[in-house]
Amino acid sequence: MSKKNIIFRVFIIFIMSFLMLVYTIPWANYKIDVPFSGRDYRLGLDLQGGIELDYKIDLDSARKDPGYDSTVEKEIVEGLKTIIDKRVEILNINDSEINDASYGNEKHIIVQIPLKGNDTLENSKNIETAKEAIGKVVKIAFKERRTEVTEADLKERENIAKEAEKEIKSGEPFQVVASKYRLNFENIKIGKAENLDNFKKENGELKEKEINEVKDQGVGGFLIYEKKDDKKYDYIFIEKQPSAWKDAKDSKGRTLNDKYFRKASVVYSQAGQPLVELTFNEEGGKIFGELTTRLVGQEIAIFVGGELLTNPRVNEPIYQGKAVITGQRTPEEAKKLAGDINTGVVPAPIYLTSEKTIDSKIGGEALDKLIISGLAGFLLILIFLVIIYRVSGFMA
Repeated sequence: MSKKNIIFRVFIIFIMSFLMLVYTIPWANYKIDVPFSGRDYRLGLDLQGGIELDYKIDLDSARKDPGYDSTVEKEIVEGLKTIIDKRVEILNINDSEINDASYGNEKHIIVQIPLKGNDTLENSKNIETAKEAIGKVVKIAFKERRTEVTEADLKERENIAKEAEKEIKSGEPFQVVASKYRLNFENIKIGKAENLDNFKKENGELKEKEINEVKDQGVGGFLIYEKKDDKKYDYIFIEKQPSAWKDAKDSKGRTLNDKYFRKASVVYSQAGQPLVELTFNEEGGKIFGELTTRLVGQEIAIFVGGELLTNPRVNEPIYQGKAVITGQRTPEEAKKLAGDINTGVVPAPIYLTSEKTIDSKIGGEALDKLIISGLAGFLLILIFLVIIYRVSGFMA
């Protein structure tokens, strides 16, 4: 073999090795932008660590059903896990883990989401997006306009505050109660505050609770708070005035909700206009028919998790158990509304109880050591081959 051939082959080997390194090394993990490099490596929970979200399943309503048993409970838990898995998958979060757990009489779903790289801001945004998507596992409710505020309505607001306080006193975590009441009732604020005096000036308060004790009286509503440290408080604020909407009920007192609702889907009119079609079960069709007869010319609002999604006007009585919502300008807009409505069709609501960071079992440092060890091993083999076989060994 001539000297020129040897030099040419060595040169080709170096070029190929360099290109392989450029393509295979996860440069993005080290915040280095290299053109034509391979895809980012997803390290998963073991290597990168992540976040663990603990959701409590609210089985109170389900347990009141005469047919409730362990089989039904298992179906509810598995159904919720499937829903959460689909929502996490839509967010393009791979390698997540979704498991159920039991704590005494409570059922929980544990969602573990791996972090992506070392970008703290990006990871924070991803976690908040995941929490928002998963946390929408809540109930749907149909409501009509409130024409007046009665003493009974005001009393109901006070009872809501008392029930929330009662649950906290019974040992239910403050965060769980806060999330539960915000998602199930309107005109309720939750959050964190550093200065309660400023909060009171802005909102007023009728009653406030600190460490389960009633403190003062005000006019704006009911303030329940828990002191976290010297400067921060978690709070639930139940406004004294009810919202502009009330539950849509038929003459038998039945409330139109997820129990009578099947699904929302996108359909198209003969003119090609996107519409959102609502489908009710047989009983729901009858309730909806009575409501639309009574509310012709008025609005029926759809709430999911206490959030108003849409409030279409009733043009005529609808008895066939199906209705369409018009006004969507694009198919994407119709799909979004249908998807948001369907988030309220769940076997049971869930509420976030805790959030904690998961340490990596192996860790990024260990991965770096593995890469260095691999390169060192490769170099040792290369040196051995060169010593024994000279140039032929190097090319091999």
